[in-house]
Amino acid sequence: MQQHRSITLLILAIFIITLISACSDNIQAPSLSGPWQAGTTVFEVSDQAHWTQIRAWYPSTDNNGAKLLSSDEYSLTALANSISMPRFLMGDEEYSRSAINSPIAEGRFPVIIFNHGLMSYERQNTTQFEQLASHGYVVLSVANPGYSMVVVRDEKNVFYVDETSAAYQALQRQKDGAKQLAPQLKKDIELAKQAENFEIYQQRMRVLANNPVFSPMEPVFKAVYDNNALLLKSLTDLQNGSLPTLLSGHMDLNNIGAYGHSFGAIMSGILAMKHNNIKAIIGMDAPQLNIFPDDYQRLNIPACYLYADTLKFAGEIIDTAYVNKPLLQTPGSCEAVFEQSAHYNFTDLNLVTPLRYSPMLGKVDNKLMAHNLETFILNFFDQHLKKQTKFDSLQLPKVKIVKY
Repeated sequence: MQQHRSITLLILAIFIITLISACSDNIQAPSLSGPWQAGTTVFEVSDQAHWTQIRAWYPSTDNNGAKLLSSDEYSLTALANSISMPRFLMGDEEYSRSAINSPIAEGRFPVIIFNHGLMSYERQNTTQFEQLASHGYVVLSVANPGYSMVVVRDEKNVFYVDETSAAYQALQRQKDGAKQLAPQLKKDIELAKQAENFEIYQQRMRVLANNPVFSPMEPVFKAVYDNNALLLKSLTDLQNGSLPTLLSGHMDLNNIGAYGHSFGAIMSGILAMKHNNIKAIIGMDAPQLNIFPDDYQRLNIPACYLYADTLKFAGEIIDTAYVNKPLLQTPGSCEAVFEQSAHYNFTDLNLVTPLRYSPMLGKVDNKLMAHNLETFILNFFDQHLKKQTKFDSLQLPKVKIVKY
């Protein structure tokens, strides 16, 4: 109960700061640096068993249309409900720079699949998606009905998190029992970092997957993987127009990448292990848990894992830096530590001004963090999906990059 009260007080403190700072503008995302604008569209893929929603960003020739809400009434309501706070404290809806259903540029563009963090939602990293779109990428962000914070099919079909689901229950256990869970979590991660070879690492990552912090999420990983597999299976139909969207004829399916944050970072690694059409991945701030032991293997594609260095869990510093090194055997792979960053600095929350003073974000300069992330992600995928070479010489302030 004491831990629960502490979390409640922390949340209240965050929102008091939010109210005090209400007149302050959020930090502006780095300007789009590519030759195109960012367009966005939404569609569904389905089979007889289930459906999932995909939000796409793509290079556009016209940015004058209606803009996507990066935080809308549904997501703000879902956030308020998730932390038991009044809706009015969540602030106003905010517009992105992405024009809805704007014309797509001529040509075929590499595809990047994005997976968000646990119980977050598909627009979690919108500013990064817009930057990638401006440089000629199609980004497909996966929404997961019942597991994402909110999925809006239409005004009459809005799917919030299923409170009976493993995802919801896992987070509740983490909040209520974090202080008891933290020491073993720290020990399991340290053991994984000390693995002498891949075989030992593989075993210790299975132990970590069975840690009480992660084990309730295993059914969620399987459900979200099924949604990703459905998307991958549908790409040919999307490309040839059997499933008509604005993207038909504009995707380069020979160059597919994946990236994600936290839960979504682990999902990106799973996709690379199980699907040989994934050519490169980035995982942001997560150990690559051994969720599917039969498929767990070293990555035979360029892969890069990014880490915070001030990740805290129940007051414990959990140092995951370089934990995934045994997976990385392909030239072009790397790991990078973003100095003075915390877990949510890898999302658009990095640009929310009041959160600069909360434990959700580290002491890193937020604008520098946003610029470094966008530059890193763009250069990595340019190297491995477009055969450019800028990433070889990439250096960024306050980022320690180790290349393999």
